[in-house]
Amino acid sequence: ILSNLLPSSSTQQQYEQEEDALIEIQDLACELAYSDPSTTYPANISSFTLEELQARLPLVFDVCSPNGNRECLMVQQVTERQSAQEDVGFVMWPSAVVLSSWLLDHPSLLEGKSILEIGSGCGLTGLVAARITSTYGDENDVGDSHGNVVLSDFNYKVLTNIQQNLKLNGLQGVSKALHLDFYLQEGMNKEGGWKGGELNSLENNGHEETGICNEQPAVDLILAADIICKPTDSIAVSNTIHDALVPGGEAIIVSPDAKHRFGVDIFEKECVRNGLQVFKTNVADMCDGKLLPRDEDSKDPCGIRHTSGFVDGMTLTMFRIRKPTFKQ
Repeated sequence: ILSNLLPSSSTQQQYEQEEDALIEIQDLACELAYSDPSTTYPANISSFTLEELQARLPLVFDVCSPNGNRECLMVQQVTERQSAQEDVGFVMWPSAVVLSSWLLDHPSLLEGKSILEIGSGCGLTGLVAARITSTYGDENDVGDSHGNVVLSDFNYKVLTNIQQNLKLNGLQGVSKALHLDFYLQEGMNKEGGWKGGELNSLENNGHEETGICNEQPAVDLILAADIICKPTDSIAVSNTIHDALVPGGEAIIVSPDAKHRFGVDIFEKECVRNGLQVFKTNVADMCDGKLLPRDEDSKDPCGIRHTSGFVDGMTLTMFRIRKPTFKQ
């Protein structure tokens, strides 16, 4: 078997050098084989079960749009067990798949925009946005656009995982991860600007971090998926959208309804309270119904069944929220 690895096109000198290297490998293999006589080969030795091993490997997620556009991305989920509601970003949720798939058919919404994904979790939506904008960058030769897409979360372990996912997909040049806590935003910044910052240092096992409350510039477009779990989230997310958008900017949010996400029912009201304009669409009515499985026996066009918490018949809503321009 080892001799078959030698290329037939090698010169005599190259062949001898490669043969020496293969002999060394063969010797090492023999040493390993005889180090434990009780082991038979090929050995089946692993410190992890199959399920544990799969949890530690990134998902190769093939995002497919209703119109057949595709992006293949590697998405690592946080491998630790969720122990609190604050850990919801450890895994991928249904709305992220829907929003990502929809964006693939609407890339012009991202062109030339500064983009912020809030409550990124594993970051699928932000990764898709970054991939789309990187394509525009290549075509338009706009030069270095580092940070054009910002993925954000408040959980430090989640942020670290987002950084890893950016590296896995080679998107560091057009995107970055920043800390953003909805509950630090006041909903008072008419001109736009939000509180957050770089993930500089972790202390106290990741529960405290320094330098996270710098003023950050407002953006043209906010993306978010599955970010509301309780009524106070609706208030805080509304405040965040108000502050983080430039006047005239837009937020696109996808969320399950209140049957599956407690507190979503007051989200529209909270946005209106902040002076934002809200337009709602049932996801099942979009794209000829191709974003969701029609029933438990139908095909899964966008791969939503691979996510956590999806159930057939789940109702999802897309909120398109605009911040009006304010008269001086």
